Amino acid sequence: MKKGIFEEELSVTCPKCSTELTAEAKFCPNCGTPAPKPKVTKPTNQEPLAPQEPLAPQEPSAPQEESAPQEPLAPQEPSAPIDPSVPQGSPESQEQSAASVEVVVPGKTNNKLKMIIAAALLAVVLIGSAVTYSMFFMNNPKNMYLLAEYKAAESVMAEFTSKFAEEIEFNSKLSETPSTNTTKISGNFDVKNDFGEFEMFQEILDQAVITINTKSDPKKEANTASLALKMDGESAIDLDLYQSSKQVALKLPFLSDDYYYLNLKQYGEFMRMIDPSYDGPEEVQVRGKDLNGLSLTEKEIEQIEESYKGYLDEALKEEYFTLKKNVEYKHDGEKLKLRQITLKMSEKQTEAFINGFIDKLIADKKLHSILAKRVVEVNEVSAFQENAKFTDKAYVEKEIKTALKDIKAELKDASYPAGFKSVLLIDGDERIIDRNMKFAVNAGNEDFNFNIATKNVPLDKENSYRELKAEVTPEDEAEGKLALTLSNKLTQEKTKQTDNFKANIIFEEYETVVADYDFTMKTVTKGEKPGKQDIVYDFKLKLDGDSFYGSTPILSGKIKQMNDISVNDKKWNQKYDVDVNIKDEQFGATVSLMLDSKTKLVDKVSLPKLSKSNSQNILDLTDEDMMEIMMELQNSIFSLFEDMGMGYY
Repeated sequence: MKKGIFEEELSVTCPKCSTELTAEAKFCPNCGTPAPKPKVTKPTNQEPLAPQEPLAPQEPSAPQEESAPQEPLAPQEPSAPIDPSVPQGSPESQEQSAASVEVVVPGKTNNKLKMIIAAALLAVVLIGSAVTYSMFFMNNPKNMYLLAEYKAAESVMAEFTSKFAEEIEFNSKLSETPSTNTTKISGNFDVKNDFGEFEMFQEILDQAVITINTKSDPKKEANTASLALKMDGESAIDLDLYQSSKQVALKLPFLSDDYYYLNLKQYGEFMRMIDPSYDGPEEVQVRGKDLNGLSLTEKEIEQIEESYKGYLDEALKEEYFTLKKNVEYKHDGEKLKLRQITLKMSEKQTEAFINGFIDKLIADKKLHSILAKRVVEVNEVSAFQENAKFTDKAYVEKEIKTALKDIKAELKDASYPAGFKSVLLIDGDERIIDRNMKFAVNAGNEDFNFNIATKNVPLDKENSYRELKAEVTPEDEAEGKLALTLSNKLTQEKTKQTDNFKANIIFEEYETVVADYDFTMKTVTKGEKPGKQDIVYDFKLKLDGDSFYGSTPILSGKIKQMNDISVNDKKWNQKYDVDVNIKDEQFGATVSLMLDSKTKLVDKVSLPKLSKSNSQNILDLTDEDMMEIMMELQNSIFSLFEDMGMGYY
C-alpha cells in the first residue's frame, strides 16, 4: 500500500494483547479492549490523492455462494472515500463503505427459576455483545449476520419507544411526582338465555357506578384511595384506603368514622390472630419503587460487551457462515433482490458453543451482580414475599450461579442431532426480511425438532407484513405438534394506521386436534400524535379442539379507546367503551363496560394523618369488637340487596 501523504501507515497496537490494529478500529478484534487513538506524524510529500474512479455498475448475476475466509483477517488499510455516484444502502455501497458504517448505540437497553435466569442472562448478553459488533462492522458474512440481528433488535426497541414515548415518560414522572386520579366505571350485563342465576349480576351491573379517587406521593411513599359505589344514583358503599411505608389503613364510613390500621412490622402478629399456625414473614413491605432502574446502564452494557464480544467472536467461527448474493425473494406480488447469509453448525459445534456459553455464564460474577440487582429490586416491591431471601443480593447471586450449574448438569447428556442452522435474507440496509432457524434437541432418549421463522416484508414505503411461526415436533412427526403463528399486515394513510393481526395456537396428538385457538383483531388508530389518538379494536377469539368436548366457545367484541396524554400539560385522560359477546352452542351473553380515567401530575397532595383520635390499631380490637364489626358489615350488605329489590337472593 502506498503511504500517500503520510510518512507512516496509521497502525496501532492493542495495549492489552499487542494485536496490530487498523486505523479505523475502535476495539481490538482479539480481546475487545477499546483501541487507542493512532499517533499520526506530520505530512511530508504534499501530493494530492488521485481522484477515485466511480464504481462501474454491476450486472445482475446468478446467486453465488461465498465461503468465509479460513485464515485470520489481515490488518485493513484505510478505506477509499464513498463514491457519491453509488446509491447509499445498495449492496455496492455496503461493500464500498463497510468500515464507514455508523450505528447509533442506545444508552440503555430496556426470575420454575433456572430457565428464567438463563433466558434473562442470554438476552442481556446477546443484546450487549451485538452492540460491539455493530461498532466495527466489516463486510464479511459473519459480521453482516451479526449486524443484521443487532439492527433487528434495535428496530423493535426503537419502534416501541417511538410509539409509547409519551406513556413511558409519563409513567416515569408518576414514580417521582405527586399525582391524582379519578376513574369511573359503569356497565351492563345481558344474558341471551334464561339462566336465573345471572339475573342478579345483570341488575347490579345495570345500576352500578363505581368511582375511585386516588392521591399518591412517591417521595413520602404514601397514597390514599376512596371508592364509592352508587346503585341507581343512590350511595351504596363508601370506603377509604390509606397506605404508607409503615402502615395500611381502612375506613368504612357506614361503620365508623375511624380508620382501622395495621403497622406493617406487626403483620406476623396479626396473621397469628387469624391462624395460630402461621409461619410466614413477620413484616411486610408496602412501598413505592421506581422500576426505571431495571434498564441496563451504559457501564453495565460496556461490561457485557467487553466480556462476551471476545467469546462470541471466537466461538462463532467465520467458516460457519456463507453468503449468497442476488437471491430473488417473492411475497404477495412483491419481488426483492436480497443477500442470503447462512449460519450452520454441526452437532459437535453446536454442543461446544452451548456448553462453552454456559461455562462463561457460570464464571461471570459481574453478570450475576447485574441480574441479582434487578431481582432484588423487583422483590422489594412485593408486599408478600414468598421468600424474603430474594431481597439479599449476595443470596440471589449464589442462587443464579447454582441454577446455571444445574442447567449445565441437566444438559450434560443432551445432544443436538441436526446441529443448528439459521438463514437470513437481508436487504441493502442490513434489514432482515426473512429468517429461518432450525435445530433439534435430544434429551432423555427423545428428539424434538424446533423450527422458527419470521418475515418483515416492506410492501411499499409505508406498509409492511410481519409474521412469526414457531413449531415443535417430536422426531416422529405423526405423533403430533405444537405450533404458534402470529402475523400482522400494517397499512398507513397519513394520520390513520390499520393493523390486521392474527394469532393461532394449535396442539395435535396423533392426528387429533387437542386445542386450536384462533384470534383475530383489527386495530384502527387515528391521530396526528402518538399521545392523542382514537383507537378501535375489533376482535374475535375462537376456541376449538377435543379439549372442549364438541363445543366451540367464541369471544368477540369491540373496544373503543380515547387516549390523550401530555407530559407538558401534566395530564393523561383515557376513555374505554368495551362490548364483549360470549357464546357457544348453549349459552350467550353480552357484557358492556365504560371506563373514564383522568390522571394529573400535581405539586402536592393532601394525605390522611393517623392519630389516636381518628384511628384504631386492629391488634387492639377485642374478639367482641371484631364480631360487632362483622355483624355490622353483614347487615349493611343485606340492606344493600334489599334496597335493590334483590333480598330474595
